[in-house]
Amino acid sequence: MHSEPQFWRNRSPGNLDLLLDEVYRSPVGPNVEGAVHAAKDWARMPLAERAALLCRARQTLELEREDLALGITVETGKPLEEARSEVTALLVSFQEIGADAECLLTSESVANGAHTGWIRRRPRGVAAVITPYTDPLALGHSAILTHLLTGNTVILKPSPLAAGIAATYFKRVASVLPSGVLSLVQGAAQTSLELCTHPQVRSVCFSGSAGAGRHLSQLLAGDLGKELTLHLGGKNTALICADADIPRAAKAVAEGICLTAGQRCSATSRVLVDERIVTPFLEQLRKSLSSFQPSDPTDEVCRLGPLIGPRAIERYNRAISPAEGGDWILPGSALESVGGLRGHFVQPALFHYRRRTQNEAPPLLHEEVMAPVAVVQSFSTLDEAIVSTNATAFGLTCSIFTRSEAQFWRLADEVQTGNIYANMATTSAPGSLPHCAWGDSGNRRPSGRGFFRFTSAEQSVQIARQSLEPT
Repeated sequence: MHSEPQFWRNRSPGNLDLLLDEVYRSPVGPNVEGAVHAAKDWARMPLAERAALLCRARQTLELEREDLALGITVETGKPLEEARSEVTALLVSFQEIGADAECLLTSESVANGAHTGWIRRRPRGVAAVITPYTDPLALGHSAILTHLLTGNTVILKPSPLAAGIAATYFKRVASVLPSGVLSLVQGAAQTSLELCTHPQVRSVCFSGSAGAGRHLSQLLAGDLGKELTLHLGGKNTALICADADIPRAAKAVAEGICLTAGQRCSATSRVLVDERIVTPFLEQLRKSLSSFQPSDPTDEVCRLGPLIGPRAIERYNRAISPAEGGDWILPGSALESVGGLRGHFVQPALFHYRRRTQNEAPPLLHEEVMAPVAVVQSFSTLDEAIVSTNATAFGLTCSIFTRSEAQFWRLADEVQTGNIYANMATTSAPGSLPHCAWGDSGNRRPSGRGFFRFTSAEQSVQIARQSLEPT
């Protein structure tokens, strides 16, 4: 394994002439020791007191919401409007997750047994939260907040490509918490592995690629007491039925392809269309995609920002290379500059795969691209659509476009994905619901609502009747 650099500087992907602050690699051991030291007192603190401290953290973040959004945009290239939405989701999650905590962390008494019984949830200890550049604050924040409310201490390890904005978030939240309750470790893959495999880390919440998640699962398999949550990739399908509202479907599909430049695990990358409406749907989709033109992500009206870096550009160029079995409706291209700014800008690309069989299909049909690239296929029956939708190892999201409630539920019962939406983009992940990951998209530990089940350990308590005196 190659050693990691001791420090690095990111360039803004929307302006490569802008060099960001230096970031130094962090030692793992001392941060784990600090978290272990703080864990006992934090776990003993009543839930209401932990919640009050985190409410102060929310107020601190609220005061700097615009600076946080701009920081996301500058460092990752996410359009400013999207970055503001991410910060808003982060702030709203305090209320949503706080309400969940009161419900799920309250001990339940059981009175119908031979003795007095209780079912309660206990903290697990030190948690490691590994976050991606795609949602550098909101995705990790949900896991951090849930772990902290449970009574765990947390060590945040952000993507090195979003190290600066993660450090800003950390400083604001940690400033209102006791020392060691929330720590920050900076580094790349080697640092992540060192942190996740540390014997005193009792929970790991990892967001990243399926390959990295599979490797991490193998490394942690021998530690039966360590909880591992994996939030991985997706090859997400928009399924367009013959009775769909075509303009609405095309708009939602275009958004699913292009939001965050396609760098979301929930991005739309497969579009299955009933053969009876392929032509009008493709015409409408091209029109919808035309509103996503690469531009300066700090511009208020930008809808399509840059990819994160050179490796993402290489992956994009491989994805839009010539492929058999169809033709490029929108061929796409990487742009060296946009509006006078050098950056990792690309155009949306759309491939029409005209064969019905999945055999010898190009990699574009089954591999995650993490760019605004999608493949369109047609189907003649719903059974054929179901087979095509399920012909992927991933199982994150699927959007079904139809006016028929019966047809929606028929498809929803047979599509093998953790999240299914009717007449909305595959990127529609509400905080009021769990975000479930099947197949290679994760290990069935949903993020969002209900995540407390995996940040805590269930414990049964039984007390012989009239054997204890109140103190």
